[in-house]
Amino acid sequence: MKTSINARTPYKKREATKVLVVHSTNTSDKEIVDAFDIHRLDCAKGITSIGYHFVVEHDGTLRYTRPVDELGFHLKNTDWCSVGILVVGGKDSTGALVDNFSPSQYKTLQSIVLLLKAVYSDVEVHKASQLDEDHKSELNLDKLWKVIR
Repeated sequence: MKTSINARTPYKKREATKVLVVHSTNTSDKEIVDAFDIHRLDCAKGITSIGYHFVVEHDGTLRYTRPVDELGFHLKNTDWCSVGILVVGGKDSTGALVDNFSPSQYKTLQSIVLLLKAVYSDVEVHKASQLDEDHKSELNLDKLWKVIR
């Protein structure tokens, strides 16, 4: 895991951790998007640092982007109790939502979810689209369940 973005933010610590929320960027595999791009986009929205705790880049690199015990800014109504994980990808060249996530990304996602479940034993894992209909994603969490359960 690479610690890439030094998220020095004035936000408070999360008092409870109940959910791991997995997001996707909904970008094509032809778009080169990394944690630094997401950081810049979030800062442009007025957030002082990236809102996600982890970013899984297209090659499977895991970026630790926000202190895991700090409140995130990734999904309203769950930020108070959740860790946000963003996976790069999710659209094809026509803009349609697809599961174009690489095996390396799924392997990295499995690893970080297993680690976080060891730390937060009662935590649930959900795609952002399961918690908020405005967040669309073709991430296939069934690929995680085979390892986690």
